Amino acid sequence: TMPEGMVERLRAETARLRALVEAKQFVACMIALADFHRALAELAGNHTLLLIVSMLQELAKTHQDDFFEDHKLPEDEQQRRLISGINSFHKLINLIEARDTEGAEAHWRLHIANANTYWVPPADANKLLNALD
Repeated sequence: TMPEGMVERLRAETARLRALVEAKQFVACMIALADFHRALAELAGNHTLLLIVSMLQELAKTHQDDFFEDHKLPEDEQQRRLISGINSFHKLINLIEARDTEGAEAHWRLHIANANTYWVPPADANKLLNALD
């Protein structure tokens, strides 16, 4: 069963993301993106998944901070990429609301593949990261 208020909470998260992007508050938006992903794991009801997502987000934070400092994008490109991701979140939420589990899974797999293409330059695709330094 779907947790009470799940769709509403996810829609509120995406509205917050869109407002941050429109205000060009990109650092706050990156934090809010992590919050959206954490909310997905939390609302799925899988405590192991939530724990793993939380740990990975903490490890990735240092890398993301360094990466975005070294790979600055023009504001309009950063906005375009973030809005594209938020639109993808809306599609996922609609699939969840429709209880289309197969469609939601397929869409989310595509979203992750696209996000990796957007945010990881080809030169870094196979790079080993040390997030503990």
